Amino acid sequence: MIHSHFRFQITKNILLCTVTKITVISVDDEMHVGHGRLSMADGGYYEGEFDRGEINGHGLRYFAATRNHYCGEFCAGELHGQGVMSYADGSTYEGTWADNKREGLHFLCQVCRTDK
Repeated sequence: MIHSHFRFQITKNILLCTVTKITVISVDDEMHVGHGRLSMADGGYYEGEFDRGEINGHGLRYFAATRNHYCGEFCAGELHGQGVMSYADGSTYEGTWADNKREGLHFLCQVCRTDK
């Protein structure tokens, strides 16, 4: 059985994602099950749960191109379920995701700039 408990919170516009317990199960080299890290060619990465080699469950995804961070639930590699996206400009979105899109009830905190 896989047990990973993630807690996420926003403190002063910084997304904190803490892993509190991880139990890793590896079936074989090609069918990873459990917790792991996947590095992308562009410098981005995913760290979290895998099920039969697929990104499924809770995890943290860093998008290098946009410098955004997402901490929450994934299904078949997509942002899907409850999660928090922390955007490079300091804005955050906390709520439900479906197929990589914001959906349903949510909380959006945008940073207002007062440049002269």
